[in-house]
Amino acid sequence: MNKPNAKALAQELIKLRNYIEQHYSRTWNVEQALGKPGTTRLYKLFEQAEEILLED
Repeated sequence: MNKPNAKALAQELIKLRNYIEQHYSRTWNVEQALGKPGTTRLYKLFEQAEEILLED
């Protein structure tokens, strides 16, 4: 994935994280919807998105 696409994807992931944190209990509702492994993977993606956006 080229850098502009990675940055755009990272920005969308951050928007998704913000939406989830505003509308759902971070641990209970999200975990119930995705399961523990899914929630762990999702938050790892959020961390990677932050790293991509901080590279500049």
